[in-house]
Amino acid sequence: MNKNIFLLLLSQLFAFSLFPRIHDDAFAVNQRADLQDFLALQRLETKFDRLSLAEGLSQVVVTCILQDSRGFMWFGTVDGLNKFDGYTFTLLRNDSRDANSLSHNFIQAICEDHEGILWIGTFQGGLNRYDPITEQFQRYRHDPHDPASLSNDIVNAIYEDHEGNIWVGTNSGLDRFNRQTGSFQHFRHDDWNTNSLSNNRVRAILQHPGGCLWIGTHGGGLDCFNCQTGRWTHYQHQPSNPHSLSSNSVNTLYLSGDSLLWIGTDDNGLDQLQLRATSQARFKHFKQSAYRTNSLSNNIINCIYEDKNGYLWIGTANGGLDVFDPGTERFVHFRHQEGDYKTISSNNICSIYEDRSGILWIGTFRGGISKLNRAKIQFAHYFPSHDDPGGLNRHFIHALYEDDLGVIWVGTFGAGLIGYDRRRDQYNEYRHVPKDPNSISHNRVRTILRDRSGQFWIGTDGGGLNKFDRLTGRFKRFMHDPQNVNSIRHNGIRGLYEDREGFLWIGTFGGGLDRFDPRTETFTHFSTNPDNPFSISSNYVRAVVEDDSGYYWIGTEGGGLNKFDPATQQFYHFRADADDSSSLSNDYIFSIYRDQEGILWIGTWGGGLNRFDPRTLSFTVFTEAAGLADNVVYGILEDEQGCLWMSTNKGISKFNPATSTFTNYTVEDGLQSLEFNAGAFHKSKSGELFFGGVNGFNAFYPQKIEQNRHVPPVVITSFSKFNQ
Repeated sequence: MNKNIFLLLLSQLFAFSLFPRIHDDAFAVNQRADLQDFLALQRLETKFDRLSLAEGLSQVVVTCILQDSRGFMWFGTVDGLNKFDGYTFTLLRNDSRDANSLSHNFIQAICEDHEGILWIGTFQGGLNRYDPITEQFQRYRHDPHDPASLSNDIVNAIYEDHEGNIWVGTNSGLDRFNRQTGSFQHFRHDDWNTNSLSNNRVRAILQHPGGCLWIGTHGGGLDCFNCQTGRWTHYQHQPSNPHSLSSNSVNTLYLSGDSLLWIGTDDNGLDQLQLRATSQARFKHFKQSAYRTNSLSNNIINCIYEDKNGYLWIGTANGGLDVFDPGTERFVHFRHQEGDYKTISSNNICSIYEDRSGILWIGTFRGGISKLNRAKIQFAHYFPSHDDPGGLNRHFIHALYEDDLGVIWVGTFGAGLIGYDRRRDQYNEYRHVPKDPNSISHNRVRTILRDRSGQFWIGTDGGGLNKFDRLTGRFKRFMHDPQNVNSIRHNGIRGLYEDREGFLWIGTFGGGLDRFDPRTETFTHFSTNPDNPFSISSNYVRAVVEDDSGYYWIGTEGGGLNKFDPATQQFYHFRADADDSSSLSNDYIFSIYRDQEGILWIGTWGGGLNRFDPRTLSFTVFTEAAGLADNVVYGILEDEQGCLWMSTNKGISKFNPATSTFTNYTVEDGLQSLEFNAGAFHKSKSGELFFGGVNGFNAFYPQKIEQNRHVPPVVITSFSKFNQ
């Protein structure tokens, strides 16, 4: 444990706080859905679980974490060692009457050796060897009268090298433990010998595959010890050399592969050393910057951990938890938010560990354990923030579209149209301005379409249709004019579709179906006529799809499914019939998707998913009884494997037509909410799927969504016979 945590503990004796409130970023961030573009900001809404005193943890300052070879989690605190089996904590503490108990309750380091033995370093209690079979501790303490004893009872770091040697970092130098004799060989700083340890306060130890032992010291910088030759190489801060180590106070070390050494300092940020470089060592520095939101959050680094995806998780003393992508060299931040129990429990991070199932465990100062199950949180969540006036400042999303430049166009229910450039993390807002005829006609945007010529069309709820020039930011309005029969029939728009001839089909909410010719800017109307059985069945139109034969399929609210024959100008109706199991399940239709086989998939409001074969004119219905998450299906998209993804009122459902099976996802998987919205779904050219709802929208690549295949080991911790 480094001196920051120790000083923070001492600070509790005084009536002041060392922890200023850090404001949250505009977005909470978790793991990316697209592994190729970290900064495209597929930000995941990260939801941490917490384990603290109420769950059985002995103390809320968690200094070190380890998963042993049997699968148990071990947490070192300032008041005992905690063993966690996934359900309950078992506390191991010092017992003054038992010489085989833990020597001291202030734990600073844990290490498991190749034999399954745990080595525990304490503050003022020396080193402990713990045998999990016998559950006995063996103590190693400093003895001033024994030169072969532990050099100091303050143990900061423990490491087992490739040959099975145990190395111990203390406040009096580096020790190598001889298992056969039980003695310690000491490596100390010698002012008169440059070939010695640079400083006796050893904070971190690790070994390069080539054999070099890297030692981080507090005050002497970074050392490399060649165990074969006994040669020491020192790396220290040189004010005149910008490529030298940034600070001589090193708190933590992490080796990425066999080529990158990461150094966390006590006061000057994060350093990177390329170990394969043939020239003189050059350290690359990453520091906090007031001018860059994607810089390191704090220059005091307590711990570093690289996850299975190659991201660095960095624990700072006051800046919370950072995630760093070496490819883009950008940081994203997780910070504690008062009152929100799904944020990280403290901005002071003491320890980080990823277990074999991919769960991240974060030990904090005064916040206990924060647990992040990233295997479940797989959907990028873009959501509004009250602190960011440039963000998505309306929760309700009703339309989504990604253009060729990677800009996501978002239709909101009250904030107009927003263009979000993920690569630049920038927003452009387009709102209705009453005195500006070139502004968008209404702030409720229901649908977005980009036609084959690249022209954007925006359908609003009350402002009719808008032609949008993204280069000038100007809108041309097409609104209902009672004096003009060629104007749009109704200003409430629910659906837009471009057919093969370039006509736009507009579904209105009360005015029926309109066909719009962009060349002449005229509208042709199709509305319900009680005297004509071949008119459209309802004036509330949600969805339009054209098939290969040139027929149009129209989904309505209350009028079921319509087939329109442009040659005869007649509509044919398919309605729900309670006495016919092969009929449509519900007359309220939200969406229609036509797959490569020509099958229509129909999402209804209360009738689930319908499969319709235009050749047989029969419907097959899939509801909650078949495994669908909810019988309200808003949007339907198909992935590259032929599976359908649907937004509902109870999350997202994935449907495999080949097996007729569903897989359902909820807010625990990272969804913006269980409730989604009609019209808010889109598939980009790259195959990324977007679904919007009442709390922002989700973005994900279907092939990245995986089931957790980790099978935890089964360990018998106790048994009883006749309640004994």
